[in-house]
Amino acid sequence: AGLKDIQLTLTAKLSDGTRGLDAKATPFSSDAVLGTVSADLTTGTDGKLDQLKAQLKGPSFARMIAAIGATASVKDDAELSLQATLKRREGGGLQVDGELSTQHIGVNWWRLAPRPIDDFSVSAKARFEVTQSPALIRFDASELKLGEAKSAVLFEFVDLQPGRATAHLKLTVPSQDCGTIASSIPTSMLPTIGPIEATGELGLSFDLTIPLHKPYGGKLDADLSDEECVIDKFGNVDVHELAKPFSRPVNESGTILEDQLIGPKSNAWVDLASLSPWVPYAMIATEDAAFYHHRGVRLGLLGRAIKMCFDHGRFVYGGSTITQQLIKNIYLTREKNLARKFEELLIVWHIERSLLDNKKNLKDEDRYVATKDRLLELYINGIEYGPSLYGITRASREYFDKEPTELSPLEATFLAANKPCPKCGHKRFTTRKWTPWWQERMVSIMSKMRRDGIITDDEFSAEAPYVPRFRGWPGSARKQPGSAIGGVEE
Repeated sequence: AGLKDIQLTLTAKLSDGTRGLDAKATPFSSDAVLGTVSADLTTGTDGKLDQLKAQLKGPSFARMIAAIGATASVKDDAELSLQATLKRREGGGLQVDGELSTQHIGVNWWRLAPRPIDDFSVSAKARFEVTQSPALIRFDASELKLGEAKSAVLFEFVDLQPGRATAHLKLTVPSQDCGTIASSIPTSMLPTIGPIEATGELGLSFDLTIPLHKPYGGKLDADLSDEECVIDKFGNVDVHELAKPFSRPVNESGTILEDQLIGPKSNAWVDLASLSPWVPYAMIATEDAAFYHHRGVRLGLLGRAIKMCFDHGRFVYGGSTITQQLIKNIYLTREKNLARKFEELLIVWHIERSLLDNKKNLKDEDRYVATKDRLLELYINGIEYGPSLYGITRASREYFDKEPTELSPLEATFLAANKPCPKCGHKRFTTRKWTPWWQERMVSIMSKMRRDGIITDDEFSAEAPYVPRFRGWPGSARKQPGSAIGGVEE
């Protein structure tokens, strides 16, 4: 009772024969060594924990993780080493400082990738802290290495008060060899692309802040320094082919549609210059208004997607630009996992840089516009407009019994508005039931056309009552609202 402090030191070498561990050790051979554990515990005069130092090391501890977590993926040669110091903070709270290194320990979860992500190593120096004043929870990995690539991650919940709590995530990849960064990406995160080879320098920063009580009031900032990075081999994807004549069948979530060929060499292709003049405007206005002014990714759309998914607690919106949607349709599937989205962003980044390089004989501004025109042309001719209905030529014939060169402003508007949910628009067509939502959508888009001088006041008025002239709908465009066939369903 007269001692001012108590200190306990424990060092143990655990094996299958250790009493009390038989059940946990059964997956291993009888002479296997689980690893070593050491702990140093110090308490204050009040009997409360003052400091705890712990060390955990050994391959078998790594394998035990697989038995603990259903989503854990651990290879046979996995390694784990952890050193941590836990102590009380003055004024209340806890702080944990530690060093962690792992090899071939990862995650097996379909939301992340179609295959286990465990073919990588991690080392980190990190601090985790919980404080009462100010009220916050923070994880700061200032020295983090994935493979040989250096980075830093800060994740925190600050101002933990009702109506004031905020989540903050910051990722920093300092300027370093971009080949090192590329080779450090787990292969499971690149199921379509495959290994990337690169030289030069690349740096990245990503900073996201979201008020928990008001997700849509969040802020996203990002910066990419990639001018010196040169891609020598972009895995299995040759984006330069998009600037050339090609033809390929549609890959609909793993099912190859041999009867749905897309590309300039297919029999359903139409040049951008030959399209009805309202088609390109409607496509951009409904999907990506800044298409000609960004480099494939819009922070505004990406930020909105993160906020919406955060608000709903699940994936509800991807925030894709026209370029991203194009890449998804040509190279990828529709699987809603992080690996697919990550590959999509990588291909978009590479394609916008590569296609610009193919236009070096043009002035910078003309070169950029020419490239964007090509991407828009590929997009219009390759996206889905209904169940197994790809490309605007097939869509024009299916819905209106017309060629895409003959579409009216309202017909072009419908095909553009139908893109987010092609099956929804096709259902309107097959059931012959128009709805107030669709009618309002048509008027809204066409009003933008009139505002921007794409159509005249007379052309706008001529499309009333704004029900497209669908194939097989008798007198569809002239029936009055309220009719189930060709009109508006009440």
